[in-house]
Amino acid sequence: MEKINQFLEQIELVNCLEENNLEQLQQKILELSKMNKKLYFKNSGATLAEIVPDQEKFTILKPGGKRIPLDYDHKGFFVITADSEKEQITVKHYYKDNKPGFFIQSHSAEAILLSLIQNELVSQLSHAGYLGAELSKAETALKLNLKYEQDQSLKKTNLKD
Repeated sequence: MEKINQFLEQIELVNCLEENNLEQLQQKILELSKMNKKLYFKNSGATLAEIVPDQEKFTILKPGGKRIPLDYDHKGFFVITADSEKEQITVKHYYKDNKPGFFIQSHSAEAILLSLIQNELVSQLSHAGYLGAELSKAETALKLNLKYEQDQSLKKTNLKD
């Protein structure tokens, strides 16, 4: 009950139910917003402005960047396929010398990516990002019955007809 009373002490009801003029309502809202009443938290003595900053300050980044060639990942490379009949994504890992490494199969792109990372088969963030995007495309292709081919856009080809 104390918190309710504390809340009620900090509010002022303004009745604008009879006002139909949008400009008048906007003006009233503007006036009220400029009042800048301080809200106090009894137990701490702090104001709302001290507890919650007015605005979060982000640094804006531009999309894009330079892609690092993936053949520099000394851990190897991956071949990703999607089998619509089995509803499975298959990933084959190869070492830099083209020798077979690891094999994983799942219906979940996330499960595959987590396994690849946990087993330290990826050494670069850009490679992990690329794999995440490709695995998501493969999973989407399975769910929407689209054709998946690694490094290609998804195709609208209906596979089950």
